[in-house]
Amino acid sequence: MLSATRQRIEALGLRAAYPATIWDVDRPEDWQRWKEVAAAL
Repeated sequence: MLSATRQRIEALGLRAAYPATIWDVDRPEDWQRWKEVAAAL
């Protein structure tokens, strides 16, 4: 899916930024992990 989106963006002459991919944050323990990582930044 992302590759198709990137191709469309390029075809339109646009630029986009792609931040690093992280794990899904869809469970309470994921949210806790995210808070710990974000606090360390």
